[in-house]
Amino acid sequence: MCCSKTTIALALFSLAVVACGPPQSDQTDAAGQDIRYGVVMKPNAAGEPAVPWRMVAYREVDGLLVAEGDMLLQPSLLQEIDPDEVGPYRIRVQELASRESAAFWPDARVPYTIDPNLTDQARVHDAIAHWEQHTPVDFVERTDEAAYVTFAPRDGVCLATVGRTGSQQHVWLDENCTTGSVIHEIGHTVGLWHEQSRADRDDHVRILWENIPDDKHYAFETYADKGYGGLDIGAYDLGSIMHYDSYAFSENGEPTIVRRSDGSTFSSNRSGLSAGDIAGIEKMYGSFDGTFADDDGNPHEPAIEAIYREGITQGCEGGLRPLYCPSAEVTRGQMAVFLSRALSLPAAGRDYFSDDDGAWFEADANRLAEAGISHGCGNDGFCGNDPITRGQMAAFLDRAFGFPESSRDYFSDDDGEFWEQNANNIAQAGVTLGCGGGRYCGDSPVTRDQMASFLARALDLL
Repeated sequence: MCCSKTTIALALFSLAVVACGPPQSDQTDAAGQDIRYGVVMKPNAAGEPAVPWRMVAYREVDGLLVAEGDMLLQPSLLQEIDPDEVGPYRIRVQELASRESAAFWPDARVPYTIDPNLTDQARVHDAIAHWEQHTPVDFVERTDEAAYVTFAPRDGVCLATVGRTGSQQHVWLDENCTTGSVIHEIGHTVGLWHEQSRADRDDHVRILWENIPDDKHYAFETYADKGYGGLDIGAYDLGSIMHYDSYAFSENGEPTIVRRSDGSTFSSNRSGLSAGDIAGIEKMYGSFDGTFADDDGNPHEPAIEAIYREGITQGCEGGLRPLYCPSAEVTRGQMAVFLSRALSLPAAGRDYFSDDDGAWFEADANRLAEAGISHGCGNDGFCGNDPITRGQMAAFLDRAFGFPESSRDYFSDDDGEFWEQNANNIAQAGVTLGCGGGRYCGDSPVTRDQMASFLARALDLL
């Protein structure tokens, strides 16, 4: 199989904006309507207000709010602003860093419905069959799933939301949208940008801006230019079903995109997924086995998944499938965050430590101190960047969960240590078995996968 390629949308974008399909002769244009301005709002954690994400200019067209000519905005996530106040609202989004905003469909499973008013439903079934034949993505008729796709009619457009939104979303289809167009729109639905939106686009093609109307320049910006999150996988693919042709949006009949190597033009593929498309989707979904990309087969994976579901961890690095960094050592600051989330500790009434001002874990360290779980590392310090030892971890866990005191000495290598009783208590509670041979290894560091198991057992999540 050829090198995989694809451009993946990280779904903060999909929460508010819908990407268009390939340019078509029957596609509507929003030109001529009065321009309005607004701020797209980013949903925050449950119970917390949405926060500003990025400023957009948009028009109202046939009851739809349309940005940049062919991108739909969700009214519930749009805050209109006065044109005179546009400047302060020019917000550029940063790369996403949490799994909660990823665009993929869990287990590569996409529930769907078809609006009964949609004509030629065979094109939808054929497009779905094409995807299921060539990729790991599975489409199932919706029962009661909260997140699902509805294929529905709308005159003059082929439109789809980029990635999974978590609720009902649509693939809008004009009667002239072909099976190939539906295959393309499903590409957006499962999390793909247009191929020419890749950050490495300019290494492979040249954009002839002089042949593109000013109000269509947005369609040729990379996702990085626009400030959206994204990820390039594999080689750039001119044959991708997600690529525009050489004359897309031309205002004068001249090419808008040509090969960088020789300046030649090319046609768009709207017959089916290319080998690169298929390989890219397999990278995204084919080996999907849990939330994180780097813990498959790890003996602690069930515990990692369990604490993820509880909101205790979001991993160490974001992306389509984020990383957990299972072998990395846990710092005292990370431990503070883990425990604060696990116990839902309230905010502290004062600042307990002098060495963590402005640190990302400062509030959680104060929560642990106020709850009597941590006494710091001495001299009013918390030493949040220091690796935590197994002995310190035993003390943290025992104080946090208040395990019954053990009368048995479980380990042979901890006599006289300040955490000896704590280690015995967590052993009695089934939180640890030690490090083997009747030892606890209290001076050894704790890795992130080990910490997941300690926490999952303490919380009775396994």
